[in-house]
Amino acid sequence: MAERSSLEGDVENIADLLWLSQYTGISTPKETQTAHKPKKENRPPESQDNSQQQKQSTPIANKEALELHTKQHNCTGKSAKRPAIPIKSPQKLALSHYREWERIFKFINLEKESLNQEELDEERTIEQIATSGIYDLQFKSTKEKKFSLTLIIDTSESMELWEELIVSFKNMLYTQGVFRQITLYYLDTKEPQAKLYHDNKCKRPTKPKNVVINGRENLLWVLSDCISASWKSGNAFELVELWSRYSLSSIVQMFPKEMWMGTMLYQAKQSRFTTKTLNPLNQKLIIQSRRAKREAKHLKIPVVTFNPYALQSWAKVVTNYPNSSISGVTLSTTSVDHQEKRQSEVTIDDRMNRF
Repeated sequence: MAERSSLEGDVENIADLLWLSQYTGISTPKETQTAHKPKKENRPPESQDNSQQQKQSTPIANKEALELHTKQHNCTGKSAKRPAIPIKSPQKLALSHYREWERIFKFINLEKESLNQEELDEERTIEQIATSGIYDLQFKSTKEKKFSLTLIIDTSESMELWEELIVSFKNMLYTQGVFRQITLYYLDTKEPQAKLYHDNKCKRPTKPKNVVINGRENLLWVLSDCISASWKSGNAFELVELWSRYSLSSIVQMFPKEMWMGTMLYQAKQSRFTTKTLNPLNQKLIIQSRRAKREAKHLKIPVVTFNPYALQSWAKVVTNYPNSSISGVTLSTTSVDHQEKRQSEVTIDDRMNRF
């Protein structure tokens, strides 16, 4: 009986404990894990669904906003702030073939005795002291470069394409040290009447006669494409004719020879010149053609394309190299006066056919 009463007491105690555990929230480890699982499983799926909805709705919203913006933009008719560039601008040219330029400049790298500067002649001084015993210093004329250069650069808008090329060419002329002196001028050919400047920044006009340097030891180059207003009116050719009376004046044409017909050089007749003297004037050049006698009094202008091989023939003519000749044009006085009139008679089709 005592054992039964103890068992019944234990059963009652277990029943009381189970009843208390249900109403007080105390649970076993397995029950706690199962109780927390629904909370962990329910929250992450909700966040993933929301993120997916946001990702899907973002591009749609952006597309709708973009379409609405373009519709409003087209309705207003306003253009974009950043202008479109339909044609890619060409790259500026740079000077190349430096070794060829150096080799060609050797043709005109001549020296002469200076008339103004002297230096001590050591050999003659020592000989004078040894023979006579008199300390008498002997001097001799210094050596200097034979030629000087006057460089006239066309500053029209079409010449901007060759700006870097001309700058590098000028620097090469200074570094070579071939010329005794290099004088720069700038020729503004935008208007029918050309303007000459000694300084391109100050824009202070100078007279064309100031360019003239008497003596055949001065060379003159005009760097131009010969397509601006001053060339069309003939005023630029008149300046070249003026300078050619005192020094050998040449045009350095930026376009190749195949495109000369698209420039104002088409008014002139293409010729080849030779010479029998060292550094002749333009009028002393000899035309290598049957019309030499007929065009003897015409303006003879050597024309050199901007490459070292064309300049080589020019350098040989200047130094009176045997069997040398140079290409150029002959221009009569009447054609210079009436170039502007003839230019107006040329049609657009004719200009296109020339190229």
